[in-house]
Amino acid sequence: MKIENLKFKIIAFACCAGMFTISTSSVIAQTKNTTEILQVEPSILNITLSPGKTYHYDISVTNLLTQSLPLTLTVENFEEEDEEGGYQFTSTESLLSQWVRLSEKDMILSPNEKRTIPVDITIPKTVQIGGYSTIIFLNPILPQSTTNPTRVNAKIGVLAVANIGVPDSPKDKVEISNFSFDNFLHLESNPSFVLRVKNNSLYHRVVQPKIVLQNIFGYSEEVPFEERFIFPSKTRKWEKNLDLKNYNGLYSVTARVSVGDGIQIEKKTYIFIVTSGKIVVGIVLVLIVLLLFGVRKRLRKAFKELTQLSK
Repeated sequence: MKIENLKFKIIAFACCAGMFTISTSSVIAQTKNTTEILQVEPSILNITLSPGKTYHYDISVTNLLTQSLPLTLTVENFEEEDEEGGYQFTSTESLLSQWVRLSEKDMILSPNEKRTIPVDITIPKTVQIGGYSTIIFLNPILPQSTTNPTRVNAKIGVLAVANIGVPDSPKDKVEISNFSFDNFLHLESNPSFVLRVKNNSLYHRVVQPKIVLQNIFGYSEEVPFEERFIFPSKTRKWEKNLDLKNYNGLYSVTARVSVGDGIQIEKKTYIFIVTSGKIVVGIVLVLIVLLLFGVRKRLRKAFKELTQLSK
């Protein structure tokens, strides 16, 4: 099948033996003592490709050290994990990794040098529809320290994600598989919930959920949560505590998930929140009064019927 357009995303991320930081414009790898060693930018590239063509892109790399830094580039493959969005690296070669060509795989960056690394992506004339992914790793070789002879291995990766073909409607292919709270009744505690969203399509999806709380008096509030990437046939999980110190009463809670193309899917549940012990005592007293009132009314009715029978 020939596909007219190929939508391609490259998302940069860093992983190393110590720490990593990500900004909107770049990715920085750090050692355990938070020394910045390598910066890659941009962190996100949105690319549109067509089958049968070769495209050229540049990755900018900066050596943040005051000494020379050897660097190697590799293209690696992985399998996606459910819920937490993790990766298991594998030796099985993906199709997308076969399409990526690196003009340089080994280099030495001078102190504080900034260099452009060319990346070519060649798409076959005929490709199967669906999602494809691979990782371009930049591997700095750090010098050994006299105080710490163990060599530190740090990596900065560019995650390449491609959707081939025209994706189907996310409304039919993305679902909320689970939305629940730990308890229905919350006494002086913040409720916690679990939300699971499953991508049933062949394509990669980016989704963002929010929680909408509404009481019986019409008051409502929205609580947005972070956007996450879901691979084909995978599930992502959000598990959060809601800070509801000033909330009391019965609330309907709706999980609304933006799945792209202006489409939202939702699922509703209910919780009862009481944030004060005095309110709990008041509710119990009201229930006792109502119970006593009901019992008294029944006793009066029974006594009246008994009196009529005695006549």
